[in-house]
Amino acid sequence: QDSGMDRMMRLPVGQFTRDLAAARAHLGSRPDVRVGGIGVTGIGIGGPVAWLAAAGDEGFGAAVVFYPGRMTAPWAGGPSPLAAAATLRCPVLGLFGDDDDDPSPEQVRELDRELTAHGVVHEFHSYAGAGHGFLSEGRPIYRPEAAKTAWAEAVRWFRGRLA
Repeated sequence: QDSGMDRMMRLPVGQFTRDLAAARAHLGSRPDVRVGGIGVTGIGIGGPVAWLAAAGDEGFGAAVVFYPGRMTAPWAGGPSPLAAAATLRCPVLGLFGDDDDDPSPEQVRELDRELTAHGVVHEFHSYAGAGHGFLSEGRPIYRPEAAKTAWAEAVRWFRGRLA
């Protein structure tokens, strides 16, 4: 039987990243938007999509990913986000839970090593006692302190790179 994860891995990530590139191009064509002043972010399943969008479009000025899962697996016949790290050109902020298993702390270290090897400016923060979905207010996995701190980090990251 087809699991939810199997279906998720077949999502048309290429279409999502093309849509994000088109949105970025449209915003970038506006006279009131500064060149390089557009960021991309993703939470959970949106994390790898944002990462791949930033890897495929040099027009993004910064990226933020919150506990992006399935970073080492290929998506819908395309590269894994880990493999696409070599083509990232914008600074990336990663926000993770220490108690997450996807990405696990070891996978986070692997992402860090890959970005470092390719000279990609990045910063990673991991939060003790937080697992996957720690921003999910109203659910048992919600961790208010981690959520508040991570959100503030994301705002700081974008303000420092897109303003």
